[in-house]
Amino acid sequence: MNMYSPPALQKAAAENSEKLYWQNGLIKLGFVGLCFGAAALCAPCTSAGRRLVIVTVGLLSGLGCGLLAFALGTYLRRYFNTDVPLPLVNADTRLLVTDSAVYMLTSSLMVVPMSLVMLLSNAKSRVSKAVSILLAGVVAGLVVPSCASVIAPSAQTNAFPPVGPVLTMIWLATLAGLVLAFTSITGSRPAKT
Repeated sequence: MNMYSPPALQKAAAENSEKLYWQNGLIKLGFVGLCFGAAALCAPCTSAGRRLVIVTVGLLSGLGCGLLAFALGTYLRRYFNTDVPLPLVNADTRLLVTDSAVYMLTSSLMVVPMSLVMLLSNAKSRVSKAVSILLAGVVAGLVVPSCASVIAPSAQTNAFPPVGPVLTMIWLATLAGLVLAFTSITGSRPAKT
């Protein structure tokens, strides 16, 4: 297919391309959301019935948040790609700000299942750990575009979902690493004597 193809064929190809984009993106981020929701399998609990509730909530919210992250991330990325003027953002920093906003929104949504699982578990200081998981999502969104520009300068951070395995791995590794770091330093401290 090229620019000399009949208009009807070009229109059908564009519609098919959009359909494939949504199918692949929903599958990709739905699966990633399920993986983050699968953290429910590691949550401490006291009974089998409670474990079933925690795992069900984790997996269903993981799938739902993954799908929602893809939809909202796609719409936000497309909105920013229309070159709408942003207050307090100049042309030099526009790409970094818009990329950070998209990754901040999607990363925050991707860790909501882990935060819910933490709230439902019997872990000590579960509320502070649940909040730290959400905070890790926000920080990961801010850090990913900068990490990508250092580790893989040719990566296209202005496309969503991440294009290529390198950018996807940078995003997910940063997100998972920050969640682990934030939850490990959050919690009850021994009393000073």
